[in-house]
Amino acid sequence: MTSLARLLCRGICALLTAVVLAVPATADTARPDALRITLDEARQAAANALMAGRAEDALILSQGVLLGAPEDKTALFIKARALRQLGNRDAAVETARMAWQTSETPRDRFYSAMMMAQMRSFAGQNGVAQLWLRRAVQLAPDDRLKEIAVEDFRHVRRITPWRFAMDLSLQPSDNLNNAPTEDTPVPGGVIKVTPPLSGLRYGAGVQMRYIKPLAPRVRLQFSGFAHGSAVRLSDEAKNVPGADAGDYSSAVLGGSVTLEGMAQDGGRLGRAQLSLRRQWQGGDPIADIARLDLGLDQRLSPTVGLGLRLGFEDVKRLDSPVGDAQRRDAGLSLTKRFAHGALTLDMGVGETFSAAYNVGRQDGSVGLSYAFAQPVAGVLPTLSFDYGVYNYDAPWIGAPNGPARQDRQRRIGVDLLLPEFDYYGFAPEVGVSFTDRKSNYNLYETRSTDMRFGLKSVF
Repeated sequence: MTSLARLLCRGICALLTAVVLAVPATADTARPDALRITLDEARQAAANALMAGRAEDALILSQGVLLGAPEDKTALFIKARALRQLGNRDAAVETARMAWQTSETPRDRFYSAMMMAQMRSFAGQNGVAQLWLRRAVQLAPDDRLKEIAVEDFRHVRRITPWRFAMDLSLQPSDNLNNAPTEDTPVPGGVIKVTPPLSGLRYGAGVQMRYIKPLAPRVRLQFSGFAHGSAVRLSDEAKNVPGADAGDYSSAVLGGSVTLEGMAQDGGRLGRAQLSLRRQWQGGDPIADIARLDLGLDQRLSPTVGLGLRLGFEDVKRLDSPVGDAQRRDAGLSLTKRFAHGALTLDMGVGETFSAAYNVGRQDGSVGLSYAFAQPVAGVLPTLSFDYGVYNYDAPWIGAPNGPARQDRQRRIGVDLLLPEFDYYGFAPEVGVSFTDRKSNYNLYETRSTDMRFGLKSVF
């Protein structure tokens, strides 16, 4: 049979199907030898054809159903998938959109969103497909369907080379400028500095990444990022002489290249990252920073993981060359997972070389955190404690013959994620932290209580 003959045959089949579906079988129209088919039978025949790989037959049958019932969701879904198998991207997307636009019940809207995601992904629009899958998660009528949508989202994200992330934050604080809590006494009097300023720090950041696989377990990642924050002073802080919110604005713009490789059994991940960035403070460029990071994550057992890191950094100050610095640091982390959460111990040491009296130092830190695996009273808490030691090479410039500066800092934090209030896969997160810094020079002793409000993806 020629192509034209097959086309005419299919056209006749479609027409006959439409007539059977659209015209009721009455005593005047029915004939004893006529072949009649119900909508349910037509849908089943179309589905069987699609599952058997006969996409063209499935398309004809689904179109016949739609002539009799233009908003039939099953027929629209079968038609969209048949068009996808036949390579007709635009028509597949348009059919899925028609299913979405005519959906009314929560279940229909969920399945229509899933179909839109599949068709968008088929059309090469994986970023748009992820948005539709987030919508499907939001619309899922039960936990089982929600988990299916989440798994599909993760799959699409894995196969998408482009990644986009955005961060929004609000941070009320009683010490935005990290000011000392007391004046510094000197022979003949005291040095008065700007007192702690209260207010709100707000910021936003974006990151775009592109992942290029080099081998089955090796990939190269290119990243560009930008982040900025500004300050709004409280009414009390605005009355402090010399206090200007613009002085405390900050911004960073940069990029990085990361090489990652995973062991055959998936138990070890190594990476090397080179990053470049420029920082601004108060609207003026302040430093250019180049950094090299090396890392290794090793699974010691199914519930224990070890992380090692090594870093080298070069800082070129744009405001004063005296502040140029070179830094090297190393650290390790050990994580133990339990049924109810994960406990992490982190330790680090570092050394900074600089001619500036307030930059060159040796430092060490230890941190302990516990992240709950299941919500407690509707929230998912993470508790953390950090302690840092900072020994500077020189004394405070106001006491050149004094002892070298030594600081000790403690920080306690609680982060609360509210997964029950997630919207399109993003849940609000509230963080509270208390920081206390002690020094052998009063000028560097600070204390602050900070809050943070943000959004976090829950999958």
